Amino acid sequence: MALTLLESLSKVKLDFIFKGGTSLTLLIDKLYRFSIDVDIILENQSDKLDNFFNNLINDSSFIKYEEQIRRNNHNIPKSHYKFFYNSFYDNSEKYILLDILYEKNNYSNIIKKDINCEFISTEEPYLEVDIPCVEDILGDKLTAFAPSTTGILYDTNKNLEIIKQMFDIGILFDYAKDLTSVKKTFEKIAAKEIEYRKLNINSIDVLNDIFETSITLCHNGYLNRESFLKLKNGIKRFNSYVIDGSFNLNSSYTYAAKAAYISILLKNNNLEIKKFKKGENLNDKFIENTK
Repeated sequence: MALTLLESLSKVKLDFIFKGGTSLTLLIDKLYRFSIDVDIILENQSDKLDNFFNNLINDSSFIKYEEQIRRNNHNIPKSHYKFFYNSFYDNSEKYILLDILYEKNNYSNIIKKDINCEFISTEEPYLEVDIPCVEDILGDKLTAFAPSTTGILYDTNKNLEIIKQMFDIGILFDYAKDLTSVKKTFEKIAAKEIEYRKLNINSIDVLNDIFETSITLCHNGYLNRESFLKLKNGIKRFNSYVIDGSFNLNSSYTYAAKAAYISILLKNNNLEIKKFKKGENLNDKFIENTK
């Protein structure tokens, strides 16, 4: 239903950019994990949102909506809405979350994608949506996987959300061509998050946070037991969101390694991603200069 909400927003001519984890389904045309939220960007706050949303309710399978008021400790210009529908399975009332960030576009390459995939019933002509490219979403996700600086913080009891970011980074890594746009977007969004949170740090500190978080996980808490246990808890809770149900502590190391690798490349201004090829001999490979 998340993509159904996206289609409905497009139908009522709301001018927005579609981002976040759910956008991966359209970007790479494959569903890796379940999602019950839609993340969009609007350049300006508008008092006409209710008009758009009422039109959406009148012309969709959604039955009502309501704003969800959340405490915002960082003064980030956001709003949150629940869109309710009756479940096709048991007619119980369910909802999809719509998270709106009011901000100018910080992405390097916005593309248009048809809202068309095997997970929703659509027909031609397909509706289109503006969406950042793979590399842009990857840069954005990196800022969110920094739980001691710009990301979803350890002390917010959102361990599952931290792991979602790491998982998405691992998926996007496989589709990214190079890090040019990743770097630009990462630095722009990291700067905005630092500004919102009034942190006395820079983007290098965020990259260090990503690397240290990844290493904490891969070392099974040897370096930071408290943070490791929070990540481990998030992994356990996140497994039920993964389509094939195969995500666990052991498989998480690969995702963490990809995040760590990208953080080191960006820190050293190396924009070329070298990926392992099946059958490649790694006997003569040696990891060095990780700082």
